[in-house]
Amino acid sequence: ENCFNVAYIQPILEKLDCCIQDATKQLLEDNTKEQDHLYYTVYEKVAISPNTILLHLWSYCPRITLDHLYQILQTQRKDFPILHELLKEEPILRATQYLPGIVKLQHQLYELYHRKLDLAEANRITITEFLENLESDSKREEFQCNLQCVKSAWELVKNRIYEFAQVHVPAEYLSVSWDDESLPLAYLIPTVTGPGVCTVVLLDLLVTAHNGFLKKCQNELRKKHKKENAWGEYKVP
Repeated sequence: ENCFNVAYIQPILEKLDCCIQDATKQLLEDNTKEQDHLYYTVYEKVAISPNTILLHLWSYCPRITLDHLYQILQTQRKDFPILHELLKEEPILRATQYLPGIVKLQHQLYELYHRKLDLAEANRITITEFLENLESDSKREEFQCNLQCVKSAWELVKNRIYEFAQVHVPAEYLSVSWDDESLPLAYLIPTVTGPGVCTVVLLDLLVTAHNGFLKKCQNELRKKHKKENAWGEYKVP
């Protein structure tokens, strides 16, 4: 699909804007009375009598979406490289907002269970049971908040996991439902094998995307301003 897209679809989309502009130019330069009336009617440039046409048929304007904007930028990526990259990787970059919560969740689990919980027990205990056994309401609320970060980020990037994962992620893990009350706690404990690989690849993907985008911004600013720009303070170590 990617090869077909690159070979046949992308070339058409890249030229689509020019084709539309040419067609619009031809339409504007057509001086025939019928053509001129049609153009101005469609684009609501003149008053239209309710007796001649239904106004609501022409009043619809499609919503401007990120996909639409990204399509337009395909022909202008050299002029707007950072915006183009932002829209290209938008789901992943949007998911980076959940990075702090995911890291806090892993720290919380580390403090509670480091050298205290074996793999068999982690697979036996469900996330729901873990929440019920937390000592205080404040810890429970904090954990639920951080868990929601994992859920939200996973839904945004799960279809791109295979592109970035440096360790093998079995297909059944990608289709896991984080709202499943019977989901084992092992899914949240970072490991390079087993269900814990989910949070490992998720965190790695988000950190890589975050730092990669900042690096691209830095490079583009260097090109523009011909000087070093500070960015290290925003980089995730």
